[in-house]
Amino acid sequence: MENKGWLSLFRYQPDVYEYAFSPVPADRRRGAASLFMGVAGYTMALSCFIIGGEIGYALPFWEAVGACALGDAVLLCVGIAMGLIACESGWSTAFLSRRLFGRRGSLIFSICIIILSIHWVGVNGDALARMIITLFPASPLPIPVVSMLAVLLWAFTSAYGWRGFELLCWIAVPLVSLLIVTGGWEFLEAEGGLDFIDSYVPSGALTFSSAAAVTTGSYIFGCTISPDMFRFASSKRNVVIAAIPAYVLSFFAFNVIGIVMAQAGDSYFLSVSAAKLGQSYRFFAIALFCLWTTEHYNIYAGSLAMQNIFQGSAVEGNLSHRMGTCVIGGFAAAYASFGALDFIMPVLSLISVFIPPVAGMLAAEYFVVRRGNEKEEINPVSFAAWGIGALAGVMALRGGFLIPPVVSIVASAIAYILLSALRRAKKK
Repeated sequence: MENKGWLSLFRYQPDVYEYAFSPVPADRRRGAASLFMGVAGYTMALSCFIIGGEIGYALPFWEAVGACALGDAVLLCVGIAMGLIACESGWSTAFLSRRLFGRRGSLIFSICIIILSIHWVGVNGDALARMIITLFPASPLPIPVVSMLAVLLWAFTSAYGWRGFELLCWIAVPLVSLLIVTGGWEFLEAEGGLDFIDSYVPSGALTFSSAAAVTTGSYIFGCTISPDMFRFASSKRNVVIAAIPAYVLSFFAFNVIGIVMAQAGDSYFLSVSAAKLGQSYRFFAIALFCLWTTEHYNIYAGSLAMQNIFQGSAVEGNLSHRMGTCVIGGFAAAYASFGALDFIMPVLSLISVFIPPVAGMLAAEYFVVRRGNEKEEINPVSFAAWGIGALAGVMALRGGFLIPPVVSIVASAIAYILLSALRRAKKK
C-alpha cells in the first residue's frame, strides 16, 4: 500500500533514501552537461560575491584578483580530487569518511557535516532576510520570520533530493548567468568602463595571504562534501569536464564581480554597493537563486550525513531522506531567526583549518594508502592525522604565513600516509 500524506515522512520509503547506504548505480549516473549544471548550481554561491567584496574593499584591484585566483585554484584542486574519488566509489561524503575514520569514527565527521550544514543554511537565510527587508522596508514581516520562511522553502525543495536539485539548477544557472551578463553590460555603459580601478584607495585590512586563505576557507566545506554530487558522474572524465568551467565561472567570476562592486560602490556591503550602482533588484534576484541552489544542496548533504549516523540503529528504516531535510531545515530555520549572520567570521576561521584536513586525508587514502578502514570501528590514525593537520593550520593562521587551509591539507595528508605505514609495519 502506497504511503501518502505527511505521515509518510516517518515510514520506510526505499525510493527517497538517495543512495545513502549504497553506491549510485550506473543507470542513475549523469553526463557532463547535467553534472556541470549541478556543480555550477552549488558553487554559484552568494558567499563568493561577499568574500570578493570584502577582499576588493581591502586590497588593490589586481592584488585582490590574484588572491582570489590563488584561493580558487586550491578549491578547484580539492573539488576535482573529491570528484574523482566519488565517481570511482559512488558513495556519499559521510560513507566515504568510513574509509578514514572507521564505521563508528565516521559518525563524528557526519556530526560535523550536519552542524556546518545547519550553520551555512542559517547564515544565508539570515543574509537573505536582511536583504529583503532592506529592499522592501514596508514588509510586514520581521527579519527572523523572513529568514525562517526562506530556510523552510529550501528544505521543501531539498526533500525532492537529487532530481529536485538537478531541475532547480537547470532553471537557476542560465537565469543567473543572463542576469549577470545584462547587469555587467549596463554597469560598464553607465560607469564608463573600469576607470575606478586606478583611483580606488583600499582599506588595507587584509594581507594577500589572508585574502587567499579567506577565499579558500569560504568554500572548503562545500568542496569537501562535493562527493554527494560527484557520485552521480558517469565517468572521471566528466568530473574534470564539469568541474573546471563550473568552478571558474562560479568561484572566480563571482569573486571578481564582488571585487568590482565593492570598489565601484566603495562599500564591502554589496547590497549598499548594488544600490549605489542602480543594481539592487538585479542583485537581489541573483542572490535569491544562488542561495536557493546552494542551500538546497547543503540541506541535502546534511540529510545524507544523518542517514550515516542512524544506520544500524533502531531508527534506520524509519528516517527517510525527506524527514532528514525536515530536521536539518528546522534547526537551520531556528538558527537563522537568532541572527546567524553575526557568527559567520568566527565559524569561517574554524572551518578554514579544521575541515581541509579531511579532504587531504581522503585524497591520501584513495590515491596513496588505498587500504580502507570501513570494517573497523575506529581508526586512530585518521584522528591523529586530523589533529596534526588542524594544528598546522592553526599555526599558519596565527603566524600569518602561507595559506592555512593548504597547510592543513598537506600536513594531514602527509601525516596520514606516514602513520598508516607505521601502523601496518607494527602489525607485521
